[in-house]
Order: sequence, then structure tokens, then C-alpha cells
Amino acid sequence: ERRGAFRHLVLIDAVIMDPALYEGEAGPIPDPADHPVARRRNSWVSAEEMRERFADRPPYANWDPRVLADYCTHGLLPAADGDGLELACPPALEASVYQNALRTSPHEWLHYLATTSTVIRAPTGERGGELDFSLSPTWTGLGAVIGAERDELWAEHSHFIPMENPARVAALLAGHL
Repeated sequence: ERRGAFRHLVLIDAVIMDPALYEGEAGPIPDPADHPVARRRNSWVSAEEMRERFADRPPYANWDPRVLADYCTHGLLPAADGDGLELACPPALEASVYQNALRTSPHEWLHYLATTSTVIRAPTGERGGELDFSLSPTWTGLGAVIGAERDELWAEHSHFIPMENPARVAALLAGHL
């Protein structure tokens, strides 16, 4: 709505799903404790311990090692009880985000988009469960609906494009500066 607010939007595997997925999702607010993310490990001795645990596990195994190191270093805070470290984004909060993602359709506002845009997305398909991020949640029709000047499939990546190839993403963004 504010045409001067942005010169260009770059949407990298945006979690804007097929419009049909948002239909009928306005029921009672789900309990975040019911989502598998709520059971994520939240207690760490050090960032290095977290990095070592994640380094060979999906989806982190595909991340640039420097990105994973930064994620572990800056994604932890001193634990509330003073013993060790815990995730800066508590698992229950992250679970709440996932559980409520379909409760409000962004498609209601897409027609307001008043700036040029680029859509970058990973391959789509049938995901293997709630925690399968190997495929994109981005609706393949998004670029056309918002009139994106570029709508690209980066087929060699998962939903975590910036974490897997930060240099390519940086080059894309630098091209808009």
C-alpha cells in the first residue's frame, strides 16, 4: 500500500502457500505443545555442542558450515535458570508459528503489493511430514499473481536457500542495491 516503502522485494521461498490450503482453518487455536517442534531440544552446554549435533543432520547438513556456526552461536541465549544455554526462539513459540501459519491467508493482501518483486523458490512436492523442509511451501503461482519480474526455481536447494547458498543469495541482493 505504501509504494515508496520498498524499491524491490525479494521473496526467498516465502511461506505463502496455495490459496486452497487456507480454506477452513479458522477453528480453535491449537495447543503449541501438540506440534513436534515443541519437543525440540532447548538446553545446550555450548554453541559448539549444538553445531556438532546438527552438522550431519537434515536440514542442517546442507547448510554452509559458516551459516550453521553463526546459527548456533547467535541462536542461543543464557538459560533462564542460569545453567547453560537455550534457544533464542523457544520451541513452544516456534511451534505456535507453524500451527497458526494457515489461520490467516496472505492472499487477501497480495493485491495491495505495489512494488516490483523477485520470487526465488525451491522445488515443491509432497512433503514427508511437518518437519520436512526439503521441499518448498511456496505456491508456484505466487510470482504470476504479484507480477514478479523474476520468478526462479533454484532446483538444487531446499526451503533453506539462504542457509545453503549464502553467496548466491548475497549476489542476488547486491544486484538490487
